[in-house]
Amino acid sequence: MNKEELIHMLLAEANKVGDDTHADLMRAAADMLWEHPDTKMFKNFHRNLCKRFGYYHDEEDWRRDLASLEEWIAKPDPRIENRLAAYQGGIALLAKEVTELKEQLKFKG
Repeated sequence: MNKEELIHMLLAEANKVGDDTHADLMRAAADMLWEHPDTKMFKNFHRNLCKRFGYYHDEEDWRRDLASLEEWIAKPDPRIENRLAAYQGGIALLAKEVTELKEQLKFKG
């Protein structure tokens, strides 16, 4: 059995196993065997994304955390939501003032 076949077998077995611990061990073994040339570059990219978005980067299980990182990035940021609400409130206030000024101009004209 070559390395690629072993990786595929480990991942296939990991998907069949009901016990999370054994499945995680098989996935970890497959990860150790899989050494794609871009892995280091992608891991650094993942680390930088984690740092940028305030998410914990796990050096050992970073692949497992990819979906969680995506969810973390996609979640609403309360700072942005609050700022947006303040801008919307300001726009509504300006619109009201513009309407009032138009009414005042009608009475003067």
